[in-house]
Amino acid sequence: MSRSLLAARRLAAAWIVAALLPAVAFAQTPPDPVAPPPPASPPDSVAAPAAPAPAPVTPPAPAAPATPAAPAAPREVTMLAVGAMGELLSIYVPRTEVEIQTSMGFARDLSVTNAREIETARRLAMESDGRLRVIKEEIETTRVRRDVAKKAKDEAQKNQLDEVVKRQERERAYLQRLSDAMRADNQRLDAERVAADSWVKSLEEETLVARRHAEIGAREPSPSEASDYRTRLRRLLDSQKQASERWESASQLRKLVAERRIKQLEALSKLTK
Repeated sequence: MSRSLLAARRLAAAWIVAALLPAVAFAQTPPDPVAPPPPASPPDSVAAPAAPAPAPVTPPAPAAPATPAAPAAPREVTMLAVGAMGELLSIYVPRTEVEIQTSMGFARDLSVTNAREIETARRLAMESDGRLRVIKEEIETTRVRRDVAKKAKDEAQKNQLDEVVKRQERERAYLQRLSDAMRADNQRLDAERVAADSWVKSLEEETLVARRHAEIGAREPSPSEASDYRTRLRRLLDSQKQASERWESASQLRKLVAERRIKQLEALSKLTK
């Protein structure tokens, strides 16, 4: 009985092994992809739900016509780097008040000095005119005497009087040059006095403008302040122009004086030969 039991067990084990071998081989082989099962059909007795009716399509509303954009305002092109007020302030660059007052003191001193020199020049001019009249009278007298000597056939007297006339003519030429120079110098001094007075007036205007410039340059001025500054600046520029023109006239007269002094010097050189 034990042998028959053992044989039965061996037979059962062999049968198990033989049954398991195909399963092991199948497990080691990757399975083929399995298609999903088709959906189950509902039973005939159950009706399929009806598909929902499509929603009505509403056509899009027509787009409103686009409103044309307003044209952009033209960009204002300007070459004013600091604006109109900045340019106004840059027309005149003020000097310090010390500099202006120094110039004013010099101009006033020049005016006073010229007024004093004018009196001296006028006195000298009158003296030179008097000397010129005298020498002209002397020349006429000497010529009359010479004519008398000539009629008297006094050759010695005639020759002597000829030399006197020549010397007197040289003196007359010198005194004429002196008188011309003195008159020109009087005109020059008077022109310089007038120019100096104009210079003083210009410097007074400059003092006011420099102070106003400092006031409105430190803040944004109002339109009335800007207008007032513009008016003051115009007065300053006009006064500077006038003073410059008067100094130009005085300079021309100074040149004339120098030319006449040169002729006076040449006449004096001939007088001393």
